Parts: sequence; structure tokens; C-alpha cells
Amino acid sequence: MKNRMAVPHERALPQAMAYLFYYLIFVALAFLSQERWITTLSIVFSVITLIRAIRLFAKVMFNHGEYIDEELTHRIELPRNY
Repeated sequence: MKNRMAVPHERALPQAMAYLFYYLIFVALAFLSQERWITTLSIVFSVITLIRAIRLFAKVMFNHGEYIDEELTHRIELPRNY
């Protein structure tokens, strides 16, 4: 089964920002809606998008070992006794 949250590290931050934008839209829709079912759906979708945004921000902040800067690894030299 493919992980739907599997996003390359370079694209994680822009996608998290997009999720935050969607979150704001859903929250605004929940507040402006006069219909109860639209408000309920907006709250549910806003919670889902906020969770996805937090997961992607965590991926960017903590990196989860999924992305290694190749230029940095070429510059690292270990001492001879290792």
C-alpha cells in the first residue's frame, strides 16, 4: 500500500503551506455558513487539513532521515582511526 503522505522533502514545505491555506478557507466557510451541515463538513475538513499540514511541517522540521544533502556528505571526513 502506497503512503499518501510520502512527499519528497523539497516539496513538503510548499504543500504544508497549501494545506494551511485550505485550512483557513474551511474555517472561514464554517464561520460564514448558515447551514449546519456545511459548518459540520467544514470543521471536519479543516481538522483533516490541519493534521496533514502539521505532519508535513514535522517532516520538514525533523527531517525523519528521508533526505540527505549529498554535497554535505561529500565534505564530511572521518578521522583515520575510524
